[in-house]
Amino acid sequence: GTPDRSYNATEITWQVDFNKQLDQLNGAVFNDPIQAGQAFKDGTVEIYKLDVQLDGSVKQGEEVTSSFTSTNEDGSLRIAFGDITNAYRVKFKTSLEDEDQSKFQNEATVMSDN
Repeated sequence: GTPDRSYNATEITWQVDFNKQLDQLNGAVFNDPIQAGQAFKDGTVEIYKLDVQLDGSVKQGEEVTSSFTSTNEDGSLRIAFGDITNAYRVKFKTSLEDEDQSKFQNEATVMSDN
């Protein structure tokens, strides 16, 4: 995550890349629980395809946000991807609710039927 400023930040922009091995994932679901001290900012989810290079590096490709449905329930961001073979980048923002907290974590997972 990247804070909006180095001192007295008010929000963090999170970026999560996944499936860079280009596996076939059936029924893929992205889940990212929003950790304590933060609040998910509605309307900030952006999803991009990633172009994976031969050396394993990635380049951000076309935005595909409108192709997927995201929900913010029970303090978790969930995105149903369905069956995929592409690599993706998910970006979203959280506002900082605890101004005394100095460390924030991200524990995103992607689960699939296979």
